[in-house]
Amino acid sequence: MIGHRFRRKNMRKTTQLSLVRMILAIGFACIDTVWVLYMNSFGLSESNIGFISAALVLVTLAFSFFSTILLEKIDEIKILIYSLVVIGSSYLIISFSNVFWIFILLSIVITMVSILKTDAFDILFRDVSDDKNLNEDEGLMYTLINVGWLFGPLIAGFILVKLGMDFVFITSSMFIFLGGLILYRLNLKLPEKVRDSIDSDIYQNLKDFFSDKKLIVPYMMAAGIEIWWALVYIYVPLFIIKNGLSEMFVGYFLSVVIIPLILFEFVIGKLSLKYGFRIFFFLGFFLLMVAGIFGFFSTNFYFTLIVLGLASIPMAFLEPIQDSFFFKQISSNDEEKFYPIFATAADFGSFIGKISIAGMLIFMPEKFAYIVIAGFMGILSLISLKIKN
Repeated sequence: MIGHRFRRKNMRKTTQLSLVRMILAIGFACIDTVWVLYMNSFGLSESNIGFISAALVLVTLAFSFFSTILLEKIDEIKILIYSLVVIGSSYLIISFSNVFWIFILLSIVITMVSILKTDAFDILFRDVSDDKNLNEDEGLMYTLINVGWLFGPLIAGFILVKLGMDFVFITSSMFIFLGGLILYRLNLKLPEKVRDSIDSDIYQNLKDFFSDKKLIVPYMMAAGIEIWWALVYIYVPLFIIKNGLSEMFVGYFLSVVIIPLILFEFVIGKLSLKYGFRIFFFLGFFLLMVAGIFGFFSTNFYFTLIVLGLASIPMAFLEPIQDSFFFKQISSNDEEKFYPIFATAADFGSFIGKISIAGMLIFMPEKFAYIVIAGFMGILSLISLKIKN
């Protein structure tokens, strides 16, 4: 009966997809909780872990530009299901192999497939949502995703302490397989899209995107969000271990960071319909800048963690409106052409955050990571003022 409750006639398709995404979020949150800890177990330094993570982002960026062709040729639901099978299987293989080069090889595969998974899911979600309800639907989706990211680190931390790292990867793969199975049983129907031709010219696609000023600002806003998350999910767990706290504490911290997102993202999604996007982007980035400055001047690591946890409140101003802000700028027939390029904003931002901190850590102490990120947030808060409601 898997999928039966999800197919209830009085449940909107966007709600069904949001629930599936919550299940997947638990699986991916489990992995993100132990990802840097797993690399750290091979004896890598903080800086080297940052450089490896940044290199994987470059793989993502390179592959992203080819995803438009696949998304226009192949059904998004098929792409989603096959992608989830590949990702879940890869995590299972990692759980049974503690060989570093196998981990790196499968990480590259997962990175490439995850691009298709994310692009297909977001386009599918947009297609089944009414334009007038998009902001609210996005707010609900991000709220449920963050519910998954609340429980994922707690589950991962518990399993890590009780059973070990390998079982975290196994648990993650089970959630991913479950999400894929439910998605398959939903039997969603996609709307017909008429195209004169497939947009296979990658250079022309990029030129069309970045020559359109109204698409550049959404790209920069989305990149800024991932610059902040690079600090929180890659470096702060390493700083926690370095300061003598347990691996279980990493799970607690990453769960606490998610609570403000759950409380506020659905509300922000609805309020953005009334007040527009500009005020939320400006306040979000400005307050993140303030949090970064506080982290830099703080002499107490516990106080720094509290500030980073509270910084998820302004992050809740940003996450639920980034996709809807972009989709408002394009027609439905251009989604497969332009969304994969827009999606690289997350990877571009993640790369900038990871590589800038990794380079800085070679020469400077860890507290300078916060001021570096604060600088990026300040710049983006100024750029957000260019947004027209």
